[in-house]
Amino acid sequence: MKKQISSIGKVLSKEEQRTINGGALVAEPFPFECPIVLLAAPPEGCYYVTVPTIPCPSYKLVCDDIFPYQA
Repeated sequence: MKKQISSIGKVLSKEEQRTINGGALVAEPFPFECPIVLLAAPPEGCYYVTVPTIPCPSYKLVCDDIFPYQA
């Protein structure tokens, strides 16, 4: 349920508007569009893991080999 909040005796401008979404005050309505991320190919023996961060997911590089660069 979304409601527009107005101050006493005045309607808020668009910059001042806030919406109530599920009881939480949020600055802008969701869904927030996340940018498309193009990741480089991971090194051999590695892969990316999606990390659920807010508002957009991030990516972590994970490598299976503990010592990939032995001289």
